[in-house]
Amino acid sequence: MHEGFDFGVPCTSIYAPNFERVSGDLNVWPEKLGEPFKKKIMDYYDAVTELGRKLCHIFALSLDLEETYFDKFTTLPAAIARVLYYPPQFGEIDPKALGIGAHRYSPTFPS
Repeated sequence: MHEGFDFGVPCTSIYAPNFERVSGDLNVWPEKLGEPFKKKIMDYYDAVTELGRKLCHIFALSLDLEETYFDKFTTLPAAIARVLYYPPQFGEIDPKALGIGAHRYSPTFPS
């Protein structure tokens, strides 16, 4: 009951020293959606990566460390990202056919 597109980013980062993205693309991008889709997705990925870096700086400062203390541990983030679409459900909903199940255990949630 959901559609997904997973993509990965090679073990390189726009924030790493001497950064170079791996030449060629290791992902299979949907041709129908074209280059604008890929650009938006990668812009989003880069923005989230930048946010993570800024948060690491904040965490370091809050621990009375140098602002860049965690940089050495986060220079090459390899990540898999997922874009999901949950089509609307109409009429009576079958609890065994949910768009996606609970993200955490709940004793009252049907399994």
